[in-house]
Amino acid sequence: MSFGNLTRSICLLLLATLLLCFLSACGGGGPEEAVKALCEGVKTWNAEKLTQSVTSALDVLVYTSIAQSAESETAVKELKNAAKKISYSIDTPVIDGDSATVDVHFKYTDLSEAAKEYESKAYEEMLSASLSAKNETEAIKKANEIASRLMKDAVKKGVPAEVTLTFECTKTDSGWKVSKLPDGLLEIMLSNWPGSDMLSSLGNYLQNQK
Repeated sequence: MSFGNLTRSICLLLLATLLLCFLSACGGGGPEEAVKALCEGVKTWNAEKLTQSVTSALDVLVYTSIAQSAESETAVKELKNAAKKISYSIDTPVIDGDSATVDVHFKYTDLSEAAKEYESKAYEEMLSASLSAKNETEAIKKANEIASRLMKDAVKKGVPAEVTLTFECTKTDSGWKVSKLPDGLLEIMLSNWPGSDMLSSLGNYLQNQK
């Protein structure tokens, strides 16, 4: 599976989830607790933590769609494994009435360069496999095996990266929630795999249409 197919799969899941998306309530605690829950959701691809931590249904749609896709896509499963390596530290929040900002320092695996090698090898090997396969079923099986093997290799070749992001929070009747997700968070969740920037831009565009 190429990273283009991976991105299309995520986008389709994004649209399907739109009809089922809703927000869950969030308990007490300060803004740093809401941010921590969200960061854990990103790290573990936990849809429940993601829905409980943010106020925007659109943000929930984007992030939970990706999290849920891990159950069906071989390639996405490897990205989920890469996300487990994410670590973070949370600064003391700056609170101004019912609003707050929280800085978070992330360390994660950058797969952007490894993805280029994956694309090149996947195209070559899958083309060869499809030409030698006896039928479509065998071709699909070989392609999945190639994708799984190359994705595991890609994850191993990721390089360490660090970034600091600022989260905006709002105090609601049910406690503090993240009201605006920072640019770059989706890229961290997907380890800078190609396509994550496109999804982030899509989310920002839709957010601005409200």
